[in-house]
Amino acid sequence: MLESQIVDFWTWFTKRSDDLHSDNYDKSVLGELDETVCSWGLIWEIGPGFIKKWSLAISPNGDKELLDKAKNIIDKAPQLSDWEFYFAKQEKENWHIVRLVDLNIEINASDWTYIILQYDDYKKEVLIKADNLTKFDKETKRLAADLVLTNLLGEELKMEKVDFFDIVTDFDSKNGITELKFLPAHISDKKYFK
Repeated sequence: MLESQIVDFWTWFTKRSDDLHSDNYDKSVLGELDETVCSWGLIWEIGPGFIKKWSLAISPNGDKELLDKAKNIIDKAPQLSDWEFYFAKQEKENWHIVRLVDLNIEINASDWTYIILQYDDYKKEVLIKADNLTKFDKETKRLAADLVLTNLLGEELKMEKVDFFDIVTDFDSKNGITELKFLPAHISDKKYFK
């Protein structure tokens, strides 16, 4: 990816940003955005901003090796009055609701629980108990859990702190079982995890 391609992208985005609002988007402009970002091996997400009205995340899609590429693109983003820009998907207030549009499924993760295992090499695995996923196949379960973790933690923290995750029907021990909403504070607590 050339620096000139990034400059061209932001010039295009500045001109077309009014057509990308999530409540009034132009499908052809969305297609152009998708084509460009995907050609870089990245993905994107548009939604409401934390400070400004809208946000755009250009995401490495959970791939640590693409994080620097996403950061480089966002570092060159313009200052726009209605837009904020991120190099990874951000945590979401409604993290517990996941819609798998292609499968026409909505999942509520508010009653999920977890435990964290830390191995000798300091890698961490999050085991998730999600009773409302039992009827789905393994791929759908993993997709839903991955989306929930990304929405809850934000993509950067998830990539940094969660090496593995799995969905379980029950835990081997009742020790350490916690409501999923507490995972961001728990996994960042240095007294438990290095």
